Amino acid sequence: SRQGLLAFATQSGGRDVLHVYDLNARRIRQTYGFDSLAAVYSPSWSPDGTKIAFSGIGLSGFSDLYVFTLATGALDRLTDDPYDDRDPAWRPDGSALAFASDRGPDGESGATNVFLFDLRSRTIRPVTSGPNHDQTPEWSPDGRRLVFVSARRDSTGAFGAHDLWVADLSALGGASMASTQRSKS
Repeated sequence: SRQGLLAFATQSGGRDVLHVYDLNARRIRQTYGFDSLAAVYSPSWSPDGTKIAFSGIGLSGFSDLYVFTLATGALDRLTDDPYDDRDPAWRPDGSALAFASDRGPDGESGATNVFLFDLRSRTIRPVTSGPNHDQTPEWSPDGRRLVFVSARRDSTGAFGAHDLWVADLSALGGASMASTQRSKS
């Protein structure tokens, strides 16, 4: 976080817990456990440092997105479905989360794509689509682009090397998919 705090998950008593570590004081400031969750992954601080988004596996075995509010201890489950939702990343203005999921039409064949969860309307829109492994989205500082890692299928049908791709979200104004381009290495 901008306040010098690190959020990370570890095992404790057979379930994952979320720790908040103070980088300046070099100590764990707080530990949070969630009775309804068996696992916690990919914590991400909100831009104002008051909330942490993460992927959590519920006792049902499904991976969904959650937002935890530190001041109140409230846990908000954003998605509640059989899809595998991962790697949430806050938009710099705090209005949305980008995340990876197998919820697209190619998800049954092992593909993951990048999606946006609008926190105000609680709607989900695709950013990418197709039989790819699009994952770990990160926002540009101005919130207009997403960078993500993607593996594409090669001529044998296997997923090839991972490349960085950029999605220009200005294309999302009226369209459902952003334009993407591979980064030059």
